Amino acid sequence: MATLSLHERLSAIKEPQFSATHMIKDLIECLSVTLTSSSLRRNTHTLCTAISRSRDLCDNINSLISASFNEDGWASFDAYTAMIDPLEKFLLELTELSENSCISSLSGELSILEWIEAGTLWAKNRNTTTATLTSLFEAAHFKSTAAEIDRKDLPLFRQHDDNAFLDELAQESSIRCNFQKSKFLSESWAYLEATLLKLKAIQSKLRLGDKNDMTEHSVKFMLVFIGVVEVTAKTSDKEARQHLASREVLSKVYEFSTLLETHSNNRTEDAKTLKTQREAQWNALIDALQKASGIGRVASPSFHELKKLPAKIRSPYYLQCLVLVQYCRFLFNERNKTPPPAIEPLERAMKAVTAALQAAANLSEAAAGNKRNVDALKTAEVDNAFTSAVKVTSDSFKEYRINGNSPAPTIEVVVKVSGKASTALQKDETYKVSRTSSLSMILWHACQRSPSSSRERVLQARFERPDQPGKALSLSDPISDVLGVTATTTKARVVLVVD
Repeated sequence: MATLSLHERLSAIKEPQFSATHMIKDLIECLSVTLTSSSLRRNTHTLCTAISRSRDLCDNINSLISASFNEDGWASFDAYTAMIDPLEKFLLELTELSENSCISSLSGELSILEWIEAGTLWAKNRNTTTATLTSLFEAAHFKSTAAEIDRKDLPLFRQHDDNAFLDELAQESSIRCNFQKSKFLSESWAYLEATLLKLKAIQSKLRLGDKNDMTEHSVKFMLVFIGVVEVTAKTSDKEARQHLASREVLSKVYEFSTLLETHSNNRTEDAKTLKTQREAQWNALIDALQKASGIGRVASPSFHELKKLPAKIRSPYYLQCLVLVQYCRFLFNERNKTPPPAIEPLERAMKAVTAALQAAANLSEAAAGNKRNVDALKTAEVDNAFTSAVKVTSDSFKEYRINGNSPAPTIEVVVKVSGKASTALQKDETYKVSRTSSLSMILWHACQRSPSSSRERVLQARFERPDQPGKALSLSDPISDVLGVTATTTKARVVLVVD
């Protein structure tokens, strides 16, 4: 069996390569690393498809550059020069995605506002990836490039991503709610229990068809529901706990779940009218929740400000900017461990990185009005700010005992195919993946090597451990967690059941 590296499969650019496409190559590499390391756990199949399509476009640009050297006319030159800027733009949009909807990293120690933000951020990422992927196939400059992936399969990837998250949220809602049952009075628990029943019905209905607006509201609501349960049960603020567990709040929670269930069954009313109704009731629910917004720990304000800056920065500092933001995310995650380490290393890194990014943002803004002046794109002052930021974050890594230069540990996962429709995949396969990668990544690659007629069935397949048949594994959690491997394990086995 051939061993495939998921990262290499996504990001490998063919020869010949040219300097004109180096930024595209670097952005594809950055996205692939982020995705295969599970830094982004949502919209996985849509993002994989976007990276794969970008790689094909990059290969085509390089082919056109090569062809332009030997042709008398300008056809190849005009074609590749028209493709580079739009492709860079779309890849930059994808690299600006951030993740705050991993429910494993959300806890009752957070403010309810962060649970609300997690849903808002997920919806933004979902819309960005969908729009970008569509453009990569349909934009005028890209249509002539042959696609390895069939355009008609794109809605299948979108629906799979949505269903995978809905399934995880429905399961997590039940687990967390029942675990915290003893923390609620009988009246409060009655509201939560009734809401859980609604969530199960909504999940089942949404799996049967693509209801875009319904899916978005349902995911955001499920995250808020889990947040209400977790924060109510764990906060030490008595007044805030009483507010979140009050009839005023929980009745609005239940009412919104009832509205979602009603709309999921609706086949007659205008979709726009239904969406307007949901928006009005959703806003009322959020208003009620925000009265308890002071609960618990919230993320460092400097980190929230930091996340806004990459959107204002462009070449030649953009890729350095992404690396520094990633470093800060590592530090921030380390600070959230229990017990938390000292906050000073994180604060110093945040301050230095924010200063560097702000300097680069100011330079990009100034250069935008003077495109002919190449010297305006880069200055010694900004170079020094980035150098300083790298040193400060490196020192903070040492204080937190993080080795940021060590490669992510990998593991070989042997995927055995079984089930009634296992012939959709002709043979078992071995994948070399990061331990923090997800099974969803493997499923996407398995889907690519299945016949087009079988892809919808493969996307509905489930993974099981050989020693736990019948128990479906999480598609989004790190492989090391779901397969129960130790730090010394180099090979693991999993069964892909295709019914």
